[in-house]
Amino acid sequence: MLDFRKALIFSIAVSTFSPSLYAAAPLFKMVDEDPTYSNNLLHEFKDKDQSVQLIKINKDVLLNGATSFLFNNDNQHQTIEINRSTLKEESDDIKVWQGHSVDDKSTAVFSIKNNKVSGFVKLSDHSAYEIHPISEELHALVRIETAGGDENEFDYIQDDSVEPGLWEHDEQSSNEIAKIRVLYAYTNQSRYKFGNSPELYASTLNTSLNSSHVRSNSLARFDVAGTLDTNVTETNMNSLLSNMKNKNTPLGAGIAQKQKETQADLIVLISELGGGLAYRSGMHSVVSANQAISNNTLNSCV
Repeated sequence: MLDFRKALIFSIAVSTFSPSLYAAAPLFKMVDEDPTYSNNLLHEFKDKDQSVQLIKINKDVLLNGATSFLFNNDNQHQTIEINRSTLKEESDDIKVWQGHSVDDKSTAVFSIKNNKVSGFVKLSDHSAYEIHPISEELHALVRIETAGGDENEFDYIQDDSVEPGLWEHDEQSSNEIAKIRVLYAYTNQSRYKFGNSPELYASTLNTSLNSSHVRSNSLARFDVAGTLDTNVTETNMNSLLSNMKNKNTPLGAGIAQKQKETQADLIVLISELGGGLAYRSGMHSVVSANQAISNNTLNSCV
């Protein structure tokens, strides 16, 4: 089993009153995997050669007013404190915990519903981690490896046809917040990221997207319109993007139906492919699952 305990000793603690590590309560504890334990989601992460550690998370620590996290990255001999900025309830009874370090170089977001938590942590050394629910009791802590070179890049392509929707909304005043509804879709290859609680992963993506726009003083704010399992096998980004808006393809037909049902303004297809691709001034985009948050590719393509 790939884990953090050999290559990377990584621990998280939560503090409600004191910045002292020794006074902090643990957010999670690492769990040794039972050889007889079988879980399809856990095996999907392993099959993609990602570093994964099975954990049991204490969600009550997040929901009971924790104000900061202490991250120990012993391999780097550093402790990073993440201070809570917001704790709010979103749609579908999802509660979102957000925080960042004093220098704003380390960030964390957690989406919580019932016994399940989806989360993303990015540290100042540019290492990135995701938390995914595996079962009612267990979660996976996954170190995200992003590819280098051109695969990190995103691009826009010009489309001669005009896509209706978001860009034809009534004109707003220059200081009015624009509320934009996003449909998050996924493929056969990226389904494991959404797991059995797709709304939680979509919430984590969407919260990170909003945070990027807040930091850049943008007036756009995003809501999750819904999620869609396209049941499509990936080929390449150009084909995926083209088929998304072509209602004569299975992908385009499914997206058009779900877009109408959810009244989504934008459709983002989360892909296992690297980078991102979008139509300029269009409502469709394809974004890498591993780079959506860690490399800010989601924000670049939307």
